[in-house]
Amino acid sequence: MADFLTQKSEIFARLTLSDDEFALYRNIASRVDSNGPVPDLVVYLQPSPEVLFSRIQKRALPKWSCKSRIPICAR
Repeated sequence: MADFLTQKSEIFARLTLSDDEFALYRNIASRVDSNGPVPDLVVYLQPSPEVLFSRIQKRALPKWSCKSRIPICAR
Protein backbone atom coordinates (compact mmCIF):
# COMPACT_ATOMS: atom_id res chain seq x y z
CA MET A 1 0.00 0.00 0.00
CA ALA A 2 1.29 3.44 -0.86
CA ASP A 3 -0.01 6.96 -1.21
CA PHE A 4 2.37 7.69 -4.08
CA LEU A 5 1.80 7.21 -7.78
CA THR A 6 4.46 8.23 -10.28
CA GLN A 7 1.89 9.35 -12.85
CA LYS A 8 0.56 11.86 -10.32
CA SER A 9 4.07 13.28 -9.93
CA GLU A 10 4.36 13.73 -13.69
CA ILE A 11 1.20 15.85 -13.77
CA PHE A 12 2.57 18.05 -10.98
CA ALA A 13 5.96 18.27 -12.73
CA ARG A 14 4.35 19.33 -16.02
CA LEU A 15 2.46 22.10 -14.25
CA THR A 16 5.40 23.45 -12.24
CA LEU A 17 8.62 22.88 -14.22
CA SER A 18 10.02 24.77 -17.19
CA ASP A 19 10.27 22.89 -20.48
CA ASP A 20 13.98 22.12 -19.94
CA GLU A 21 13.39 20.98 -16.35
CA PHE A 22 10.47 18.81 -17.42
CA ALA A 23 12.59 17.17 -20.15
CA LEU A 24 15.20 16.32 -17.51
CA TYR A 25 12.47 15.07 -15.16
CA ARG A 26 11.06 12.77 -17.89
CA ASN A 27 14.54 11.46 -18.70
CA ILE A 28 15.13 10.46 -15.07
CA ALA A 29 11.55 9.34 -14.40
CA SER A 30 11.53 7.00 -17.41
CA ARG A 31 14.46 5.09 -15.92
CA VAL A 32 12.89 4.89 -12.49
CA ASP A 33 9.34 4.10 -13.64
CA SER A 34 10.36 1.09 -15.70
CA ASN A 35 11.81 -0.66 -12.65
CA GLY A 36 8.90 -0.23 -10.25
CA PRO A 37 6.01 -2.56 -9.60
CA VAL A 38 2.66 -1.86 -11.23
CA PRO A 39 -0.22 -1.46 -8.76
CA ASP A 40 -3.06 -3.98 -8.88
CA LEU A 41 -5.55 -1.36 -7.78
CA VAL A 42 -5.60 2.43 -7.60
CA VAL A 43 -8.19 4.14 -5.41
CA TYR A 44 -8.70 7.82 -6.09
CA LEU A 45 -10.16 9.84 -3.23
CA GLN A 46 -11.46 13.33 -3.88
CA PRO A 47 -12.58 15.22 -0.79
CA SER A 48 -14.52 18.45 -1.10
CA PRO A 49 -12.61 21.77 -1.03
CA GLU A 50 -14.03 22.43 2.44
CA VAL A 51 -12.62 19.17 3.79
CA LEU A 52 -9.24 19.85 2.18
CA PHE A 53 -9.10 23.37 3.62
CA SER A 54 -10.00 22.02 7.06
CA ARG A 55 -7.18 19.46 6.87
CA ILE A 56 -4.70 22.13 5.81
CA GLN A 57 -5.73 24.31 8.73
CA LYS A 58 -5.23 21.42 11.18
CA ARG A 59 -1.66 20.84 9.94
CA ALA A 60 -0.65 24.45 9.39
CA LEU A 61 2.12 26.04 11.39
CA PRO A 62 0.91 29.13 13.26
CA LYS A 63 2.76 31.56 10.95
CA TRP A 64 1.15 29.97 7.85
CA SER A 65 -2.41 29.61 9.09
CA CYS A 66 -5.32 31.67 7.75
CA LYS A 67 -8.22 32.98 9.68
CA SER A 68 -10.38 33.60 6.63
CA ARG A 69 -12.64 31.02 5.02
CA ILE A 70 -11.06 31.67 1.62
CA PRO A 71 -8.64 28.82 0.81
CA ILE A 72 -5.95 31.16 -0.47
CA CYS A 73 -3.55 32.55 2.09
CA ALA A 74 -1.09 35.39 1.64
CA ARG A 75 2.31 34.65 3.14
